[in-house]
Amino acid sequence: MSDVEILRNIIKYKLLSSIQGSPTWHRSKLQDSLSMVEEFGMPHFLKTLTTNEMTLTRWLEFNDVIFH
Repeated sequence: MSDVEILRNIIKYKLLSSIQGSPTWHRSKLQDSLSMVEEFGMPHFLKTLTTNEMTLTRWLEFNDVIFH
């Protein structure tokens, strides 16, 4: 590989994996999840929480996380 190709590879797979929401970040999280399933088995229970962080009706606890 040339130096340019090596640099592109580093940017594509290492740098972008730290940017939340990038395809490389999603691929990394998928690999982490698959590793956990392989080690511990399929989960029996999944709990998902969401919050409305953009309006004035957001959770008060969310303010503590953001502003402290």
